[in-house]
Amino acid sequence: MSETKQVVNRVVFSLVHNDGPNDSRVMKEAKALVESGYQVYLFCKKFKGAKERDVVEGVNILRFDCWGTGVANQADWLSDLSFLDRTQEKISASTTAFSALEKRKLQQMKVKESGTWQSLWVQLKIIVVKILRALNLESLFFYFYRRRENFSWRLVNKLLSYLPHQPSWLRTALVKPVANNNFNHMYYAKYGIYYGNLKKVDHGLRPFLIHCHDLYTLPAGIALASQMGAKVIYDAHELETERVPPLPPERKSFIQNLEADCMPHTSGIISVSPFLVEYYKERFDGPVNLVMNIPEVVSGKQVTTVRNRLGLSLETPLIIYTGGVGGPYRGLHLVVKGLAQLPEFQLAILGPRNPGYDEWIMGYIKKYGLNSRVHLMDPVAPDEVVSVIQDADIAVCPIQDATLSYRHCLPNKLFESIQAGVPVCASNLPEMAKVLGDLDAGIVVNEKSHESIAQGLKKLYDEKNNYKLKDNKKDYYQKTYSWEAQKESLIELYRQLR
Repeated sequence: MSETKQVVNRVVFSLVHNDGPNDSRVMKEAKALVESGYQVYLFCKKFKGAKERDVVEGVNILRFDCWGTGVANQADWLSDLSFLDRTQEKISASTTAFSALEKRKLQQMKVKESGTWQSLWVQLKIIVVKILRALNLESLFFYFYRRRENFSWRLVNKLLSYLPHQPSWLRTALVKPVANNNFNHMYYAKYGIYYGNLKKVDHGLRPFLIHCHDLYTLPAGIALASQMGAKVIYDAHELETERVPPLPPERKSFIQNLEADCMPHTSGIISVSPFLVEYYKERFDGPVNLVMNIPEVVSGKQVTTVRNRLGLSLETPLIIYTGGVGGPYRGLHLVVKGLAQLPEFQLAILGPRNPGYDEWIMGYIKKYGLNSRVHLMDPVAPDEVVSVIQDADIAVCPIQDATLSYRHCLPNKLFESIQAGVPVCASNLPEMAKVLGDLDAGIVVNEKSHESIAQGLKKLYDEKNNYKLKDNKKDYYQKTYSWEAQKESLIELYRQLR
């Protein structure tokens, strides 16, 4: 009996709302737990072509339809969320509204062609929705689904704009349906929908702890834990009320209340920066541990470096940026603009390719005539990044001071560059400035000014040998910023909660 109990008590559920095995932080933590003798079951989003049950590097993968809307019957799960004193009503009302719209969509799909333009318009929308779903493009599906009625109104609006006179009542009648779009409810309903789908997963397991990544999964984790007698860890990857782009007041208030509802039922918290650790310590009575986004070092892997991939000589100044383009809040457009002042320099952007963001940054690249000097490169495996970028001259990390989350961020790209021995030119934001100052591993600039970025890049290149991680700093880095140090902090929290 004691042996069986010991095995059961080492079972951990890790909950994510994305494709977990491709999330480097999630997998690093899961593998660290496996190495420490825990049995980790990662519940993540199902996508086309992936196995529903799999094992990746010792981590058991269970994929399910996180956002499937077949859980419209709230009676099956709503009572389990009764601990959400401030937010259950909003989640319930939004789920009801969303479910009604879902039913209407299903009814529309049954409509046969009648020859009228209304029916043809419905059929066209249904076809697009089906294609997006078939291609497993859920994000585009929801984007289209939330806006399909708005498109109809905008089209009518555009046509009416050609009229010489528009009565005010007509303008109000056209704008009001858009402003009151009920698809906004999906934002609030998703917390209940995620739990409703998670509850349906057949696993036959009883964990001693449920590890919830981001707020998306926390209500579901708490509800599940209450039924299984498990403890809950909240892994706050960022400050939820300060996500980018900034939240409107109503949503920000909802997130604050949702987090407040969940705190009393949470056993411990993990977060990614010293600022966020202090933030949660002020709001939570239990243990709060720091686990930064530090890359895991894997030696002995043969890779082709970024310079070799581009066919550049060692004499060519090469700037590396790792990660997605991510729009204006990542600041990459200011780097491109600054690059126009550095005619000898090349810029490599190594990370996941997103057609929309890539098109956006290409607009700046073309505008400044930099097509031959800026390179959009496909991503490599997370454990290969450090080795691939090691022959770049300098790295850039131009995150903008858009929200508290960004102001106090410690992005993976910062530590990837430091570990690769590549000096970093970063935004003058508190957490990044402290790390670079502690390690003498780079400089900070005014992230809002392309001229300041250009001057910083030139200065850093000219003095790059002064900013490579020195021997007398390597021990400090290993004790403070290595993944081994973060792993120990993670395992220590698990020890506390056993």
